[in-house]
Amino acid sequence: MGDEGQTRIVGAEGKVEAEVWYESEVAVPLVQKREVLTGRRFARTYALVGTYRIRLRGYEAVPFARYRVVEEREEGALFGRRLPLGWRKEVFLETELQEVRVSPTEAAAIGKRLARADVLRRIGDEGRILREKVLHSVVRNDTLYMKLHVVTLENIARAQPIPEQGD
Repeated sequence: MGDEGQTRIVGAEGKVEAEVWYESEVAVPLVQKREVLTGRRFARTYALVGTYRIRLRGYEAVPFARYRVVEEREEGALFGRRLPLGWRKEVFLETELQEVRVSPTEAAAIGKRLARADVLRRIGDEGRILREKVLHSVVRNDTLYMKLHVVTLENIARAQPIPEQGD
């Protein structure tokens, strides 16, 4: 860069976009275990005073083997200023595992979503998927096996040092 007699080497920045092909293989079971809510719940209520937590309700042990916890919290305020007082409620929602049978069509949609997520993880934030095609799909032993061809557009430029050039 520069005029005659006064040149200097500078770095360059650029973007080189290209279509890149990926193959992704996924296996999706047709019988899946899912965690579902039963509708039963158990709650514990606490009063918050400064850094102390005082249990007001729910002293017994959680009566469920499997559960999710949802926390509700309310802190005191007066004229827009936060007070060191409040309430906290922990709600334990019972869950159970159920076996759900999915159709091959639903399993194919799940498989495509998994393959898409796998490719997006590999290409990073700057790339995007242009198209995808199922190359092979077969159900064997209650599992759908799929092979997908995914075409992406991504930046393939890589930073490299420029070597010094002598006279």
